[in-house]
Amino acid sequence: MDFLFAEKHFFHNGQPCTAVEVGASFLRHTEKSPYYWGIQHLHRLSALSPYTVEFCFSKPTPHFLAFAASLGGAIVYKDEMTSFPIGTGPFSLSDHSSKRLRLQAFPRYFSTRPHLDAVTMYIFPALYDNEPETAFLAANQLNFYHYPYVEKEEHHFQQQHSMDIGCKLLSLNKKHGLCANDTRLREALFHFLDPHSMIQDIGGTRSILADRVFAQGQSVLTTRNRLKGQASLLKSNYHGEELQLYSYTGAGNERDAGWIEQTLKAEGISVRLHLLPYHELQQLDLEQKADLLLGEQLGYDDKVYGYFSLFFDRHRFLYSHVGTDDLEKAKRLWHQELKTETLLASLQTIETSLCQAHYLLPLYRLKQFALYPEYVKNVALNAYGWVDYTTIWLKRGKS
Repeated sequence: MDFLFAEKHFFHNGQPCTAVEVGASFLRHTEKSPYYWGIQHLHRLSALSPYTVEFCFSKPTPHFLAFAASLGGAIVYKDEMTSFPIGTGPFSLSDHSSKRLRLQAFPRYFSTRPHLDAVTMYIFPALYDNEPETAFLAANQLNFYHYPYVEKEEHHFQQQHSMDIGCKLLSLNKKHGLCANDTRLREALFHFLDPHSMIQDIGGTRSILADRVFAQGQSVLTTRNRLKGQASLLKSNYHGEELQLYSYTGAGNERDAGWIEQTLKAEGISVRLHLLPYHELQQLDLEQKADLLLGEQLGYDDKVYGYFSLFFDRHRFLYSHVGTDDLEKAKRLWHQELKTETLLASLQTIETSLCQAHYLLPLYRLKQFALYPEYVKNVALNAYGWVDYTTIWLKRGKS
């Protein structure tokens, strides 16, 4: 498989983007990389010319182009002098801290220049769950934000919204621990953790029940019933042991995990919460430590890639819990060239099996928002719920 790309692409540091850097960007995915699965059977990578890269695989890899177009295929320049990622995109990163992200328009971008000279994003995790923040919004004069805060009526903002393609989900450990071989315990957890109640109790942008991981296809779940859950718990092998629930801080996980803990406690099931920064969570042996894993699964325009990502991406957490048999089924499909409909149906069959056995509990989908003043133009949300800042422009004469 050869990649040929146009000349005169430059990195943000001014260096030309050539086949050497493209190859190095893929080869950086060693076994420790969450994206290693995309190049696991790469036999040889060669720079045939300054602008042609050849990929040779030891096994058929018909879906590699989908992987190459994902975040795992991002082309970056390795520079030991900076911790900032250096790419070739329309914006370069000029400032990044725990509270702020600043992007500058890149003048040597190979395609159409962004209309905005710079974009500054402020990071306030506490705002995720629809907290009252009128003073914050007014004092900082923000002209764009992603969540409909309680006082949104006081701000005459335009609004775009869409429903999340992915979902918040809870996985139960199929490899190790209390849930692995106790069908009745998993049934009890499924019936007790009713997403309708979760959405009603916590609120915020939690919007609709997720009846499978991605918003497509028929439901694979039955209706929750607390009495059935109690009956299943009595028949289970559970005797008061403490279930270990792991998740990462932010993205509403604190409130979701707290709701799960309290809901199960009311039914006589003890849960210990472990909420860690994302990078710290990645360093743990979650297969051994976590009975339950709570996290988000992003949606993708490419539905097939979305499922492969669900099964294979190590930072998606399901990888730590899903059984070896399920992974092998998905790996066989990765190497098969099938019609999209057939391939998608086969991947969904694996998902259906996990959901019906209650190893995988989809919870809810978020309602995604973009809120902005009238003078901000050309705003649109993509499959991730993100806005493409390269197309936004500001109308002159704003008040």
